[in-house]
Amino acid sequence: MKKLMFLLALLVVLCANVFAERSDYIKVIEMGSGGSIEIREIAGDVKTYTDIDSIPNILYGSKIIAGSKPVSIQLFKTAVIVLEKGQGIVVTKDPVAEKLEISRLQTSSKENRIKINLCDGTTAYFEGDSLISFGEDFPSLYVTVKQGGLKVYKGLFYNEDFVPGNVWEAKQNILD
Repeated sequence: MKKLMFLLALLVVLCANVFAERSDYIKVIEMGSGGSIEIREIAGDVKTYTDIDSIPNILYGSKIIAGSKPVSIQLFKTAVIVLEKGQGIVVTKDPVAEKLEISRLQTSSKENRIKINLCDGTTAYFEGDSLISFGEDFPSLYVTVKQGGLKVYKGLFYNEDFVPGNVWEAKQNILD
């Protein structure tokens, strides 16, 4: 009986770790020295952070705006969105498909394109009124264009334009 209880407890701990990986936030992983990031939560709270260690977990529904330096934001551990000075995004979650959705926030930034680095060495850019959906099915990350467009570059070479309905599959390195 004790062995059974131990195995059940171990199973609960392992399951909790798996579900913890699928949390309802995204993470800022890099911010330029002297830079800042403004986070506007869905409740209307607006906070500005200058120290990356003080940035809390970002809830879905938040608006994120880079200050004077670039900011890198990680999604699903496999994609990184790079916001340049003054650029902003809105992060939402599709409640049915359980996918993360990113759209560009209209700001005063002169740079219109927002860069996405994907796990397989692919770089993508979206601009204007684009709505991009991210879903993960290990070991792949699926990037779907729901509105607008996405320009995809594999390595140094331009690959193609994606329009609504197109899906890009980025394979993760499963040895990491």
